[in-house]
Amino acid sequence: MAGKLERFGAAAHPRRGHYHEWMRRAAFVLVLALMRTLPATGQVVRGVVLEETAGRPIEGAMVVVMDGEGHVAARILTDAAGRFVTKLPQPGAYRVRVDRIGYTSVTTDPFDVPGAGTFRRILVPIHPVELAGLDVSGAKRCEVRPEVGRATAIVWEEARKALEAAAWTLETDRYRYQLLHFVRYLDRDGRRTLEEYRNFSINPGRQAYVSRAAEELADSGYVQELVGGKLSYFAPDAEVLLSDSFLDTHCMKLEKGEDGLVGLAFEPVKGRKLPEIRGVLWMDATTAILTRLEYRYTNLGRGPAAGDAGGEVRFGHLPAGTWIVREWHIRMPLFQRSREHRYLRTGYQEEGGVVWRVTDDSGAVVQEAIKAAVKGHVVDSLGAPLSGATVTPRGLDARAVSDVSGDFLLGDLPEGLLRLDFGVPYLDTLGLRVSDAPEVLRLAEGDTVTLRRDVRVPGVQELLSGACGGKRPDGTAILFGRVRDDAGPAGDAKVTLSLGAPTMTDPSPAHFRLNPRAAPMGGPGQRPTWARVSGPNGWIETTLDARGIFLFCDVPVGTQVRVAAESAERSAEATVDIPRGSPVVVTTLTIPPDTVGGRR
Repeated sequence: MAGKLERFGAAAHPRRGHYHEWMRRAAFVLVLALMRTLPATGQVVRGVVLEETAGRPIEGAMVVVMDGEGHVAARILTDAAGRFVTKLPQPGAYRVRVDRIGYTSVTTDPFDVPGAGTFRRILVPIHPVELAGLDVSGAKRCEVRPEVGRATAIVWEEARKALEAAAWTLETDRYRYQLLHFVRYLDRDGRRTLEEYRNFSINPGRQAYVSRAAEELADSGYVQELVGGKLSYFAPDAEVLLSDSFLDTHCMKLEKGEDGLVGLAFEPVKGRKLPEIRGVLWMDATTAILTRLEYRYTNLGRGPAAGDAGGEVRFGHLPAGTWIVREWHIRMPLFQRSREHRYLRTGYQEEGGVVWRVTDDSGAVVQEAIKAAVKGHVVDSLGAPLSGATVTPRGLDARAVSDVSGDFLLGDLPEGLLRLDFGVPYLDTLGLRVSDAPEVLRLAEGDTVTLRRDVRVPGVQELLSGACGGKRPDGTAILFGRVRDDAGPAGDAKVTLSLGAPTMTDPSPAHFRLNPRAAPMGGPGQRPTWARVSGPNGWIETTLDARGIFLFCDVPVGTQVRVAAESAERSAEATVDIPRGSPVVVTTLTIPPDTVGGRR
């Protein structure tokens, strides 16, 4: 259609009398072009996936549409607004299964999809899956297609979600991959490298490797002999591991791993004589995230000369629920047949690849092989998305800011354990900071870790109340303040608080038995540590931290208090009203450079 439009456009000055006919034909072609760009409405399922309680959109959930017989008709990931659109092959009764890695899957009741399409609003309860609590020792029997509810089935369910996301990512061609491919030749023992070759390539829409068809591997084996006796080795990809032919020819059981991992081991069923594979899918027991696949070749028919033949596939999590194979390698023994028709191993060939860089349709770098990233969602004290929140990794020079949806992506991070600090402008101006991340993160090179829970930033009142020990006595307020001098925060100042006369007309005796206390606040990146510092005759004293802020808890309401700050023989003081109905009172003292006192 674009070509026809260009040819119409070439007639820059249609002759008089033919103008209306030219316009009619041009409009007709334009309508056809627009129709080509619009999705067909027939058998289209549109919808949105939301959290059941908060109603917040769920991004990166895999929506699987199944027909009446349970066969997958379509699958697609939800966008940042939780929306999805997919076309089905024909009208009929369908169900939708919503998969999220680390959370229990939800399947809807059957619904009709007419020729005109339909819209579905799907509410998903948040039930995290904890693999760490599974009884691995009780799942030692190798099972073909383990029954739903068993420990083995639970682990396979989480592995399946990541594999389906990886297969879908490959199908959509939404990324471009810069691949590093290597081939090396090793000695007979596989310890010394004799030769090595490397090259980079840009491969749009393709990952590090793609396996042979699952049915071919099931029928001919994972190692196939070529003309001349040379062997060709094949590794399984996501589509193979998900296939019926693989699940029908392999059984599964659980293995306990190190560093918080749980393994889903598989091996060929008894009676398989073809060259096969056995291996383990390793998953994080806390997050249920699939990390890697280790596998070994069996039934090679070469005896001891087969040696250590196998490989490894490492999976990577990209933004918005997409997954890729980010690294792989395969180790293949090289043989020579002796005069006695015995096989001798002459060495090993290792081949592999690394997804060095991933870019999206706009050319933006999504991930790099030697770096990691963290993705999450920040909400305020009421659970609403919080924009402008700063995210900083503890001990590293990096920073991200949440967008209008409360989402953030923090990249360019090294591998290892990490904690995050969060800050927001209205707390930063008061010198306060949320220093506790929801979890300790384990980052791997080339991976994007998504926080399993929202980061909730408390309000000022909640934060200060928690600093004072939680729920405060009735009839009291919190006095929070800052002390500054001409150089900035007066971190070395000493602050005293004196109780003045009540402003109430008929004070209660119990009112004066309330005991205010001081709480020196910890610095950024530290848990707050509170010390009670009190003096006789109704006054208390505390010293400031490096930010020049102080906190007095349980100050009686309906009173006036005198606050004095002293630093380097200079001082400032102020009288502060503590009114009823104000749980938090904020004040600022400024120590002048050339006077001995000042008043706010």
